[in-house]
Amino acid sequence: MAGSSFFLWGQQSLYWDMQQPAPEGMVSQLQVSSLVQGNNFGSTSFYSVFSASQLYPGASGANNAGVAARTGAFTVGQPGSAYIGVTITPVSGFRVRVLSVAFGSRSTASGPARWGLYASTNQFASPYHAAVLQPNSTWSWQQSPALSLQSAQPIELRIYGYEGTGTAAINIANWRIDDLTIQYQVEAITLPVRWLYVRSQPTQRGVYLHWATMNEVNNKEFKVERSKDGFLFEPVATVNASAITQSELQKNSYVFLDTTVSATTFNRNLFYRIKQIDLDGAFSFSAITTVSIDGRPAASNTHQLYYDPQNKEVQVSMASNIVCRQLLLYNARGQLVRKSDLSTHSIQAASSHVYRIGAGDLCVGIYYLVVVTSTQRSKGVPVRIY
Repeated sequence: MAGSSFFLWGQQSLYWDMQQPAPEGMVSQLQVSSLVQGNNFGSTSFYSVFSASQLYPGASGANNAGVAARTGAFTVGQPGSAYIGVTITPVSGFRVRVLSVAFGSRSTASGPARWGLYASTNQFASPYHAAVLQPNSTWSWQQSPALSLQSAQPIELRIYGYEGTGTAAINIANWRIDDLTIQYQVEAITLPVRWLYVRSQPTQRGVYLHWATMNEVNNKEFKVERSKDGFLFEPVATVNASAITQSELQKNSYVFLDTTVSATTFNRNLFYRIKQIDLDGAFSFSAITTVSIDGRPAASNTHQLYYDPQNKEVQVSMASNIVCRQLLLYNARGQLVRKSDLSTHSIQAASSHVYRIGAGDLCVGIYYLVVVTSTQRSKGVPVRIY
């Protein structure tokens, strides 16, 4: 990261023998989720004792993890190719480097004929490794070559199975894995570029993005990224780092106008984030800001949503002529999970008010913020909490 130095921990291994959800080999600098059974064809039990692993060195036997995989070519979406996934999250001040992935595999006649290792670091666009599976109901050992997947952000790894033939039966596991082993290394780093804020403002000309940073050393550039759902982002533009002499105390402000969307031609909620890239290729992301575009003049009714992960709160900026009374936060099921009286939670800016609602202890995902004024109630606007 900008101005970063790092210290290496020795190589470690995360190991699942499928006897319990948590792996062996965890360290305090890393958080590891439970394994996930993704795109399962039906309601197959994830862990079972059927077809115990064997025939490869170190096979643990007993429980294994199974999925019912659909046949056909690789597909990410739902319903799509079955996968077994896990999310690895380094704690603040550290990054993780995934070095290799290996596991025992058993694929039946209708099971996958190929597996691929995909990751959120490239939004599952292409595999970091792919190999042939023999769909003959025999256990074999599968292993990737040396990898160098690194991030200071959460990395979701997915082992997909695909290209099966024949007819797959619903609720019947046709692919099993066991003894999943992920080799990794944790690196302690100094904090990345310090993000002061990132804000978005829709206008008739497009969406303005404003952001500011400090602690820029060895910073190369910024990538403006946009998303329709808050998960899959696409690059919009590149903004060069400030030409001002960079130091830890120097504040740098940036502005970019996304003219590919506008309030008169684009009717939806959009998510933006900024990707900061160092001269050595390391990178970090800003918080995600949400902008609502509904086709009416921006000055009278538009607002900006911003999730602050450090303070675990959602901020909403409204025009100064709008007085908010309540913020209501709903989950995807329509359940009210947070309610805030705004009388003591507003910040006056030159042309807007900034209101806040706490989001601590909420699960990662998309939530919907409703703003209540003295005269009306807004529609729910999505904001991603992570």
